[in-house]
Formats: sequence, C-alpha cells, structure tokens
Amino acid sequence: MSTIAAALSNTQIERSINHTATIYLKEGKYEFLKNLRLRVYTISVITFPLMFYVLFGLVLNAKEAIGGTGVPTYLLATYGTFGVMGASLFGTASGLASDRGLGWLQVKRASPMPPFAYFAAKVFVSMIFSSIVVALLLMLGIAFGGVRMPLAEMAKLCGTLVADRCHFPPWDWPSDISRAQTPPPRPLI
Repeated sequence: MSTIAAALSNTQIERSINHTATIYLKEGKYEFLKNLRLRVYTISVITFPLMFYVLFGLVLNAKEAIGGTGVPTYLLATYGTFGVMGASLFGTASGLASDRGLGWLQVKRASPMPPFAYFAAKVFVSMIFSSIVVALLLMLGIAFGGVRMPLAEMAKLCGTLVADRCHFPPWDWPSDISRAQTPPPRPLI
C-alpha cells in the first residue's frame, strides 16, 4: 500500500449537519421506494398479518373472549407483533444479506456516503412498513371487529409495537461491514 493511499484512506470527510441529514433522508427515500416496488415484500409484509387477523380474529373467533378481552382486541396486539417482525426480518435482515451477497455493501463502502446511513435507512423503512401494518390492523379491528380502546391506549399500542421493532435487527452489523471485503466462500465440490 502506498503512502498516498494510506493517507487518503484515513481522512474523514467533513460535512455539515444539513448535508449529512440530506444523505440519510435520500438513502431512506430510495430504500422505501425499492421495497415498495418489490411486490413480494410489500404484499407479504402487509397482507399476511391482515389476512390472518381477518381469518382468526374477525371471522372464526369474533365473539370469543380471552380473560375478559375480546379475541379481536387480543389478536390485534399479536398480529401487530407478527407484522412488525415480518417487516423487520424481511426488510432489514434478508435485505442486508442479499445486498451483501450481491456485493452492494462493497459498493456502498467505497462511496463517500456515511456508513451508518445504509443501516439507518433499512431500519427507518421497516419502521414505516411496521407502522402501516399496525395502522391497518387497528382500522380493521375498529371497523369490523368491534375493538374499542381509548385513544391513549391505541397510541401506546402503536408506539410499543413500532418502537419494539428495534429489537429485531441483526446486532452484528459492524462485523457484517468488516466481512464485506472478504470474498464469498467457494463451494466444496
């Protein structure tokens, strides 16, 4: 490694807060558009929790109760958790793995973009999809399931589900970044 390359690789890019925020917002915007255009992702993340809630909460067990709580109200929280986990796992973890496998992490690392912007955009987008799922579940429960909750309780439920989304990302991202330079393993055969 030459002296010039070593000197250039250790330099930090000075950016203003506005410029850095613009980079983060653009990365989030394009990550959202990418996931929105992937029909498999959008349909599976949004419709599976809704479909299961309609089937098990509204059609089959609408008049049942669990410990004094109606099944539609009870399943609102459980399928909300299911939807948040789906958005988190398919949006963040599998997206990260496929991007790494296709070599996009190396391209992102070579760009002058802040390294955390890529991961922040993935987390932000999965939080948006989580919010969409929870809001649609609430609308279905109120409109067709007879779910009645105070507004503060609904806000607390939404906030808890979407904020708990941060428990599901792969926590070894720094090791994924460092492994992005290593070539993929070769098949044994």
